Amino acid sequence: MDEKKFLEIFKKLLMIDREIKLSDRLADLPEWDSFSYVAFTAMAEDDFDKILDAKEVKQQTTVGDLFALLNG
Repeated sequence: MDEKKFLEIFKKLLMIDREIKLSDRLADLPEWDSFSYVAFTAMAEDDFDKILDAKEVKQQTTVGDLFALLNG
């Protein structure tokens, strides 16, 4: 998946209207909370057939780290 598509999906998942970048720190996104990382894990499985461990997702520090998980 390309970066632009990922960012669009991620913004929709978190219900963010503003622009975000792969370099943005997850800790700086108020919308990124315990529900969000579980929702991200579910979305990865449902939409991309990628099984991610919720703990692994929670350990990532940037939006780009999540992108790498999906593409790894």
